[in-house]
Amino acid sequence: MLVPRMTQAERNAIVSPASGLIMFQTDNTAGFYYNSGTPGAPVWMPVGSTSGWGTTGNSGLTTGVNFLGTTDNVVLTFKVNNQLAGKVETFNTALGLNALYANSTGSGNIAIGTGALYNNTVRGNLVAVGDSALFNNNAISGAVQGRMNTALGSKALFTNTTGSSNVASGFKTLFFNTTGYGNTAIGNLSLFTNSIGHGNTAGGCNSLVNNTTGNGNTALGYSTLGTSNSGNYNVGAGWYALGSSNGNYNIASGYMALMNNTTGSSNVAVGASALFSNTERTNLVAVGDSAMYSNVWGLQNTAI
Repeated sequence: MLVPRMTQAERNAIVSPASGLIMFQTDNTAGFYYNSGTPGAPVWMPVGSTSGWGTTGNSGLTTGVNFLGTTDNVVLTFKVNNQLAGKVETFNTALGLNALYANSTGSGNIAIGTGALYNNTVRGNLVAVGDSALFNNNAISGAVQGRMNTALGSKALFTNTTGSSNVASGFKTLFFNTTGYGNTAIGNLSLFTNSIGHGNTAGGCNSLVNNTTGNGNTALGYSTLGTSNSGNYNVGAGWYALGSSNGNYNIASGYMALMNNTTGSSNVAVGASALFSNTERTNLVAVGDSAMYSNVWGLQNTAI
């Protein structure tokens, strides 16, 4: 039997084609087609299309009937070059080479990017978007650590293992964090070196970049508190404010305010370059552009 051969236009011109009518289409996507609809409402389907999705597209689909997925509780897996490139589970979504690779019982996770959440096995409610984001996050079963972390950016929170409730947005933000918790880092390399410090907030490129063990610091601005590694409960707002501080309880607001502070504590500097030269003196108050700019050894001064 030679099946009728015709163009797509000729096929569509058939009046009231019988259900099951078959023909060979010679143009567009050539091949055997059959009418899966009715004579009054024909639906032309490629022969064999009911057993799978065509690599050149599909037609005649019905919303709520046709879908790409599984009908049982099996992970929908995507591969590229025979390597895991994505998977959709009942409660997890992963897209990217080896994203969420080791996950076993963790649920409510989103991993997008090569190696995102790679080592996570049991933790849930994690968001990792970016190459190797939250790569090492993995706490033991039943422990409270390693939970509720959000990493947005290449290698954000890369080293984190048991730290919880951290938010990292930007290239390598909170990169070396392992057990620190409750930190927020926004801006490339912000809180980059932080390992165990907790409760820190860094907003700005390189802000708190060298902090390792300091707690409760707030840095807003480029390289604010940039050299600090162990200071606690400092507040800096402005370009290079509190740039070198390892002291505690300092407040600096303004361009290069308390720029060179090392171990000085409980100082207040408001204004560009206020207390610029102070390194280790405490209990100083300087309000105004360059107020007490050259103070190095003076004690208990107030300049407004």
